[in-house]
Amino acid sequence: MHAAACCTASAPLDRMRARTILLSLLAALALNIAVAWGFAIALDVGLIELKPGRTDVPVDVWPGAIPVSWDSRPATANEYGGLGLTAVEVLGMTKRDREREARFEFGSLFIAYVSMTHLSTGFPLRALARDEFSDALDIQSGKVVPSVPWSWRQGLALQRRDMLTGARGISLPLVVKWPALLINWAVYTLCLIAWPAWRTIRRRSLGQCVACGYPLSRATGARCAECGKASA
Repeated sequence: MHAAACCTASAPLDRMRARTILLSLLAALALNIAVAWGFAIALDVGLIELKPGRTDVPVDVWPGAIPVSWDSRPATANEYGGLGLTAVEVLGMTKRDREREARFEFGSLFIAYVSMTHLSTGFPLRALARDEFSDALDIQSGKVVPSVPWSWRQGLALQRRDMLTGARGISLPLVVKWPALLINWAVYTLCLIAWPAWRTIRRRSLGQCVACGYPLSRATGARCAECGKASA
């Protein structure tokens, strides 16, 4: 009977612990994505900037595939970095522009060379990424011509970039870097689980209510005078 009563009494506590761990996992995942998106948005709106890093490094550092519309694989790349951000940029030329260059036909496109940037965001590791491609300006029509067709690797566009007006584009990265995402997820989960435990230990050592932090005294009895939770 005593064993059965103990099992019955511990069941709600086990369910509470399982629910706490599950909520911590979900909150850590949401925080992981929110942090990565926050750094990307901060970069897009100009709150933070990328600082130049290594230049003319082997293009093998480029993590994505070279678009089929490009003439050939670039030889070198440039690296940039910042808080929560890492970028790799390469320069190239589309097949169409390469053919025009061979025929000395430069009357249509104002920009022949295009840049391609792989931006990785997240903290402490870069968990999400997106690909960025510069656009070309068609002088005859006055319209901006995308250098490559849009794909989900370019992110979820909240605001389109406009070369004519100088408007900044805002795009949320969607490419998942699983090793970094899982490591960040573990770090955030441990922090979310460890914080309540540390707060409880600290409040007990200071003689405070573990629920609300109200100072306890012998006159308050077995319960906190502020929130009514048992002080023991």
